[in-house]
Amino acid sequence: MTTYEKDGETGPLPSLDLLLDVELEATIRFGGRELPLREILSMTVGSVVELDKRIDEPAELFVAGRLIARGEVVVVDGSFGLRVTEVVNAPETAEFLAK
Repeated sequence: MTTYEKDGETGPLPSLDLLLDVELEATIRFGGRELPLREILSMTVGSVVELDKRIDEPAELFVAGRLIARGEVVVVDGSFGLRVTEVVNAPETAEFLAK
């Protein structure tokens, strides 16, 4: 059994199995833009909102509000998806797993 040490005490490494079925909100961000309310209210069908990213820049995947990965937007069976090209390394996660 794998153990960890924290504050001088050791114990079994907590199992992540309990969390594997927890649902979290995932958001893919293509870019952003701040708009005055006047512009938002004047939008009609066909209006275009220019974003602050270029088409060749990676989209970002956020899970529970935290940046998790970057990748390329793809179309899968008529729906948008994300092909992950980079997983962002969270320092606190790497530190915990190293113990």
